[in-house]
Amino acid sequence: MKALPKQINKTKMVELYSNQMSAKSVLEELRSFQEQCNISIQKGILHDKVKQLFFKRFGLPTGYEMTDETKLEI
Repeated sequence: MKALPKQINKTKMVELYSNQMSAKSVLEELRSFQEQCNISIQKGILHDKVKQLFFKRFGLPTGYEMTDETKLEI
């Protein structure tokens, strides 16, 4: 298993989930979570809260696991 990247942008999230869901679905869900949390993307990196909500709903991408460092951030 690969370690989940520490910083993830929208493009990377689409890439990570490419074999599980469509790019459109990933982007729509990310947009929805951003709106729920009233968070905008800063410097292209997804906010930890948005990633946390996405991972809770869809699980981790196939073949990836969280490192101890990643778990602390999320």
